[in-house]
Amino acid sequence: MRRLGLVFFTLAIAAGQQPPPVLPSWLVPYAGAKAETQTVLANGIEVAYTTDAKPDLVVAHYRHLLEAAGLPFLPSFDGIGTSMRAASAECDLLIKVREQGAGTLTTVSCAAKTAGKPSAPDEVKVTTSHTTTPTKSSWRLMEERIRQGEEYTRQVLAEAEARHKQGIKKMEIYDQPVNGRVRKKDSPSRPEK
Repeated sequence: MRRLGLVFFTLAIAAGQQPPPVLPSWLVPYAGAKAETQTVLANGIEVAYTTDAKPDLVVAHYRHLLEAAGLPFLPSFDGIGTSMRAASAECDLLIKVREQGAGTLTTVSCAAKTAGKPSAPDEVKVTTSHTTTPTKSSWRLMEERIRQGEEYTRQVLAEAEARHKQGIKKMEIYDQPVNGRVRKKDSPSRPEK
């Protein structure tokens, strides 16, 4: 595997391309990782492994690593698992943590930084807090998002209830008794001779 990486590196330099990036040394897999696969791509590298740990523990592991490296921890849950993006000095990182069976599948992608990206203006400065306790503004933002989510949920439930009542109203015609046909009375049977 090491020779393959060296071959790609040599070919990239010979072709005048930027060599594929390497994972930052501080970005270590969760303890007890199994079945590690490493894929070298044209513009990056991808490493995948599984662990017996629950996804929450693996996400906490990467939170600790990112914060220790001075990078912001910005997880997003996409319905399948948790994704984390960060821009390290070596490359742009995408870490995906998904539940798989009784354990967790983790994929770490390290993509080369492209030179064509517009740079941010000099007057804009982004700072991150390295504390693990949320600030008052982040609590307010989180409370606002929770309130918006609850309001949206109330609205959706009210619309569903209204549709349900309309459906019941339409079905009320089937709850009315049906007047049967009036049958003619049978004529008395003729006596047999």
